[in-house]
Amino acid sequence: MPSSCHSPQKYSEDVLPEFTPMSWSLQDIRNAIPDHLFVRDTARGLSYLARDILMAGALWKVGACIDPYFQSTALEFGCHRRC
Repeated sequence: MPSSCHSPQKYSEDVLPEFTPMSWSLQDIRNAIPDHLFVRDTARGLSYLARDILMAGALWKVGACIDPYFQSTALEFGCHRRC
């Protein structure tokens, strides 16, 4: 009994449904989001930036300890063979 995975069908755009844009506008979407999410908070944004930089640095250090390709970089950061 043949299955559809063994008999490939030819691709045809004629069988695809016609594209129709969504019925809502960007203003409708913005109205659905609470106003407090649009308030800009510089301190919070900078704290997220600092967190991301620290996490990237920590992952770089761990990666340098694991991957021998980064051995020269690992030595610069004090990650000798004690990893």
